[in-house]
Amino acid sequence: MVWFTADTHFGHKNILNYCYRPFYTIEEHDKVLMHYLMQTVQSGDTLWHLGDFSLCSRERRIELIKVILSRDIDLRILRGNHDRSFGHIRQWLGTDKVIYGQAETTLGPYSVMLHHWPQTYNGITLHGHVHDMYGKLHHCEQASASSPFKCRIDVGVDSWNYAPVSEETLLAHIGAIRV
Repeated sequence: MVWFTADTHFGHKNILNYCYRPFYTIEEHDKVLMHYLMQTVQSGDTLWHLGDFSLCSRERRIELIKVILSRDIDLRILRGNHDRSFGHIRQWLGTDKVIYGQAETTLGPYSVMLHHWPQTYNGITLHGHVHDMYGKLHHCEQASASSPFKCRIDVGVDSWNYAPVSEETLLAHIGAIRV
C-alpha cells in the first residue's frame, strides 16, 4: 500500500504553538505521531513524506528514520522548508529516496505531482506546508472543454488526524469531487 504524509515536524518545539497541536511537550508530540505512523504504515508499504520531517539534531533525525526503516517501509522524503542539513540523509538513503523539489507518481488512474508547497498544475498535486489552512482538498476545479481537472490536496498531519493518509482514501476523496 502507498501512504502520504507531511509536516510531522519531529523535534520542532514551536510547532505545538504555531499549529495548536494538542500536546504538552515535543516529546509527547513525537511519540504520538511516530506511534500513529507505525500503527498505520505496514512492512512492505511505501511512505511518501512531503516535507518538514523534522527540525532537530542530525542524530535525532537519523534515529527517527531508522525506526521507520526498521519496519521495512520504503520511505521517500521530499525536502521541506524546515528540513535542514538533509545532505547526510540523502547520501545514506540515496537521491531517489530524498528528493529536493518535486516528484511524480501515480494515484490509481491519475498522474500526481508531489511537492512540499501547494503548487498548481494541470491535474492533482499532493502537498504539505499549509497545516490544514485551506482544508484537505482545496482549489479543486472540474474539467471543462478548455481546462483539465485540477486539485490540490494537503496530506499534512494537521489535515489527517496526525497520521499518514492512504492512496485508497485519497482516491475516494478525489472520486467524490469529480462527480
